[in-house]
Amino acid sequence: MKRWMLVLPLVLSCSQGTTVNLKLRIAGDERKTPLRNPGTPNTPASDVDVLRLEAYNPTLGVTRQGEVTNDFAVSNEIKVGALDISEGAGWRTQLAGNDRYGALFSLGRSEAFDIPKEGTIDVNMVLGIADDFATTALAPGGLGPFTTATVLPDGAVLLMGLSGPSLFAPHAGTLCTDCLSGDLPSPRQLHTATLLADGSVLVAGGATAAGQPVEGVYLFTPSTRTFAALALPQFPARYGSASAALPGGRVLIAGGRGAVAADAARVVVIDVAAGTFEEQPPLPQGVMLAAATPLETGAGVLITGGLDAAGTPVATASVYAAEGGMVRRAVPMLEARAAHSATLLADGYVFLFGGHGSTGSTLSSAEVFTPGGKFLSVDSANLEPRAGHAALRLDSDAVLIVGGQAEPAGPPDPARLVSALRFSPEREAGGKYAGTFVPVGQVVARNAAAIVALPDLSVLVAGGARPTLAAEPSVAPVAGDWVESLEIFVPCAIKGKPCPR
Repeated sequence: MKRWMLVLPLVLSCSQGTTVNLKLRIAGDERKTPLRNPGTPNTPASDVDVLRLEAYNPTLGVTRQGEVTNDFAVSNEIKVGALDISEGAGWRTQLAGNDRYGALFSLGRSEAFDIPKEGTIDVNMVLGIADDFATTALAPGGLGPFTTATVLPDGAVLLMGLSGPSLFAPHAGTLCTDCLSGDLPSPRQLHTATLLADGSVLVAGGATAAGQPVEGVYLFTPSTRTFAALALPQFPARYGSASAALPGGRVLIAGGRGAVAADAARVVVIDVAAGTFEEQPPLPQGVMLAAATPLETGAGVLITGGLDAAGTPVATASVYAAEGGMVRRAVPMLEARAAHSATLLADGYVFLFGGHGSTGSTLSSAEVFTPGGKFLSVDSANLEPRAGHAALRLDSDAVLIVGGQAEPAGPPDPARLVSALRFSPEREAGGKYAGTFVPVGQVVARNAAAIVALPDLSVLVAGGARPTLAAEPSVAPVAGDWVESLEIFVPCAIKGKPCPR
């Protein structure tokens, strides 16, 4: 996969001694590249000929633009004149590319950065494809299903899966394992990885590729890139648990399958600083592959669904207080579901989609949990069923849903591309919740992948496997079916800034 690293100097008019160096990396591979629009059945293919660089500051209300000369074919360079930008906090840059027919295709943004009175600063950007996915790195052999991805304070991503722990640098597009030290966790799947307020990450439980529980709770410190095993005697070794961060450096872990059947209903809260854990009221029944969703600030954690001991999805729901302890057993969901997604929306509702249903089928239905504690249906007619998919809320407050589709008949195709789905929420009306679903982009087919939002507002998809999520999800697909590509999705529109045209 060919990569470019370019440096574009942006000279500030406020101080001749201040320079911003924009370091640009271009994502993509031989099949999909931001530099060429492959076209559609109704439109011809075309190179991206026109690039527009924009520096903007939402706080100051300042936007500066400049047209960029694309000379990759000759010298792998981009040339741009100076942009008149000034000292201040909260600047971002955006690079948009149109093909020769004027259609927007490529898009990249930087993280927010501050411009000092003088000196030189480096700003990174990855150029991807607008409202689409592009390969940004390869993990030889793949990371495995049920990998977790956690963004650290410096923008790096901690990956943990059946390939072991690794660190991904989005701007460089590199993966490393030898950069990590300490008590490294053994390879695992179906574990939890929870980001704490101080930037550290708590990794707990999980299973081997053969579905055997693994013990151990580990704390990752990002400043030193080290893991430390926590001494928690009697902590239940489980896999398929759900977790959420609580205030005060504590983590709630609920459900999960282990050697003791009763452990599947246990709920514990780990106090990381104290190195202790406390039992909480148990779940209504033992489950694995439930979903844990932090509610609005101070409102607690919603636990929904999961597979019971017989592998049957359940419809139970519970709310646990932010300080620990069950607040209430909520009314049941409208449908039993497991391996579903549950995403907090900007209005405080929780959007639940897909999963395995009680009849053994995969669901395409959706519902929301309201701030008042009830479930309402969402019209999701004519959608493709998904289970073991990944979902997150974008900066625009829409929800991106990736993967989880069934594998077609015949041998798995490692190059198969499938559509993601974007749900744009609207409001509660007439006893239902309104919103629209739109297919978006093309991503390598995968199930049980990790998804995470990066500081530049793009989305990283990592890990997963090609076959449909098995009836016994703790037994991983063979390693040859693990997806190797890490892909980035660049949303065309973000909050307060429409899609560039």
